Amino acid sequence: MNNSGLEIDNTRIEELLKSAIVTATEALKFYTELLEVVSSEGQRQKLRKITQLKTKHRATLEGLYVMVTLEKPEGLPPKGAVSFGEIDSTGEIETRLAAVIGVEEKIRHYYQELSKRTDDRELKHLLMMLAEEERSLVGLLWELTATGPPRGVVKPRFL
Repeated sequence: MNNSGLEIDNTRIEELLKSAIVTATEALKFYTELLEVVSSEGQRQKLRKITQLKTKHRATLEGLYVMVTLEKPEGLPPKGAVSFGEIDSTGEIETRLAAVIGVEEKIRHYYQELSKRTDDRELKHLLMMLAEEERSLVGLLWELTATGPPRGVVKPRFL
């Protein structure tokens, strides 16, 4: 088990990618719903960019799955690698942003761990690129917060 609390040790990479696809779908839904309740135009613009990035991210994961299996991803699990459903969708915007920063950090760590599980150099490179995309996304999320999330809500970044 890795230090993010995500169980990946004895799971095939195809199943891990399926789980990541579900997580990306949940993320897109979360950001789309958040976009509907944010009133600041500056925040709305950043959230639109995030939803575009998440749409691309999901397509990339689906492409990776096809690359690994030569099949379309079917039979997706009911829950993703990390769940956006755990974030209170009715809370204050700042609290939701703080929670989602923590979730996105877990996702970044998940991709880093997946990259260590393959000997395929191209797949390893793509997974590290996904981890880097997540790092950039976390930066955008920090920009959305007025003062940064409350102390203790977001765990320190993974190294």
